[in-house]
Amino acid sequence: MGRRQKPPDGSTGAERFALRLREVRASRGFTVRRLADKAGYAASTLSKAESGDQVPSWEVAEAFVQACGEDPATWRSSRLTAAASTARAQEPPALEGTGLTAPQVSPSLQRGRPEAGLPT
Repeated sequence: MGRRQKPPDGSTGAERFALRLREVRASRGFTVRRLADKAGYAASTLSKAESGDQVPSWEVAEAFVQACGEDPATWRSSRLTAAASTARAQEPPALEGTGLTAPQVSPSLQRGRPEAGLPT
């Protein structure tokens, strides 16, 4: 018997998608190992897909739901929505007064060099 996973709480798009994956697997009575045999992916990959830590790739999600007898086309938009909301939640905040995030601003601007137009 496999190790029990901590269930996602559904607070992020990735967790909500993971909960749906778990529900469809459980509704078919599959263990992760049985699903892995049917989907052609490692059990660890499918376990990670339903962990909620991140949104699985479309290829993994498609194989997962198809192995559960679901129509992958009905899941595609849910996966895209989860990925988009997760990406928005992970964006760094904009630097005050610039409208840019830290990765978009060169190191010289971040230091506030006068020739860059920002105060020191």
